[in-house]
Amino acid sequence: MRRNQPVGNRRAVPQKRLALPAGYTPVSCMEDIIKALGLKILPLTPAIVGLAESGIVVHKDLGDRLIAATALV
Repeated sequence: MRRNQPVGNRRAVPQKRLALPAGYTPVSCMEDIIKALGLKILPLTPAIVGLAESGIVVHKDLGDRLIAATALV
């Protein structure tokens, strides 16, 4: 198989966007979800960011490095 060739019979699937009610912002939506699920948002401390960029946590994706570093701190 050559590179950049479509695999199988894939077709583009139209994406549906969430329509929020008037006065309901993306921020308030996320706040409601976080509250409903009982989640706690942790800050990115200098220790977490430093560990994520130190090379000790090995992963290509910065988000994944931040998650791993948060678990280690």
